Amino acid sequence: MTATQRFIEDAIKGGWRAIDFDSREDRKQNYINGVEGRLEQILLDPLAWRAVGKTRGWNGFTFAGKWHEDEMLYKNEWHKFIDHLADGRTIEEALKSLETN
Repeated sequence: MTATQRFIEDAIKGGWRAIDFDSREDRKQNYINGVEGRLEQILLDPLAWRAVGKTRGWNGFTFAGKWHEDEMLYKNEWHKFIDHLADGRTIEEALKSLETN
């Protein structure tokens, strides 16, 4: 499974649902496997990032030193992803780098 597929699967596990998403297992696999046409929709959706954060445990203290479990600091990971893209990495490489942090 690619990092992109894991990202989508983690988003779904965290409660994210695309507008045209059907939760049946066969439809879920078709969605994950056929992501190419919808990747922008997923990667630009803050609710998808929040759901991935929930699944991967991206929570903790904010820069202000306050605990924000509900915010889960998904924005920090999203910014890291954008930084990787700005550095010339592919989407797959950028998403993979988030798995190792």
